[in-house]
Amino acid sequence: MFPAIISLLIVSIEARTYCNYRASTDQITCWGPTETVTCSSVHDPTYSLPKGEYWIGPATTSHWGGWFNLYPINGDRIWDYHTKVPAFDCEGGFALHEGSRTLGCITITDNQCWDRLYRQIFSSTITRTMDECSGCFCLVGCRCGLGQSQGSVQRQTYDAMVTSL
Repeated sequence: MFPAIISLLIVSIEARTYCNYRASTDQITCWGPTETVTCSSVHDPTYSLPKGEYWIGPATTSHWGGWFNLYPINGDRIWDYHTKVPAFDCEGGFALHEGSRTLGCITITDNQCWDRLYRQIFSSTITRTMDECSGCFCLVGCRCGLGQSQGSVQRQTYDAMVTSL
């Protein structure tokens, strides 16, 4: 019965790979077209990845080692990696990566497991339009500072999602 539920989730969100992450157990599991991959993870206890859904995409800035940006989904909006998102505790810069723990990120420390997870996620790319706000600050909602603008940006993502439970 459990695999049937997962199949329904994959169809309903239209992702090729679908992952669940639980900070409480420090585990991420990704179901894809060829295999299921489960990796142990670490996270910074002072700030875990906020609960919610994220599209997974390539890094848009230089990072050491393997890195995927996580793009928060809030209702019908997808937020850019660099934007502080009001519905996600006014934070941004969420990622799934290998290496050492980082605030608001899922970190995989086992290189072999990371390689399997990377191959599972790294498949086809899709261009999506995301909301962004350069120089935003959070008070009530996303507000842009003087001389800053809120708009949209085109980003490549993989056909993969992660849900933080």
